[in-house]
Amino acid sequence: MGLVNIEVDEDVVLEKVSKKVSSELLQVFEKFQQLQSPKRLTGLIKRTELMEELDIVPATILKWENHGLKRYQPPLEGTRSVYYKIDDVLKFLTME
Repeated sequence: MGLVNIEVDEDVVLEKVSKKVSSELLQVFEKFQQLQSPKRLTGLIKRTELMEELDIVPATILKWENHGLKRYQPPLEGTRSVYYKIDDVLKFLTME
């Protein structure tokens, strides 16, 4: 049995991957926009709610924080709640 040499057009592959990533990012963005409702008077969302709404894991949020997403925590000892500004998340998701 011989090996088959398959030529791949890198531009075509890159374009397909780019479209797929853009499509998935748009879905996440649209889902997250639904969070902006009048009931969120502070414009904040808990870390757990963010993960649930966007169907992401803690490691994803940690990566986002490492790339500039700001977290907010009450300055009280023993408080574990972590919050994010919805506007910050939206800006982060649409960064180029």
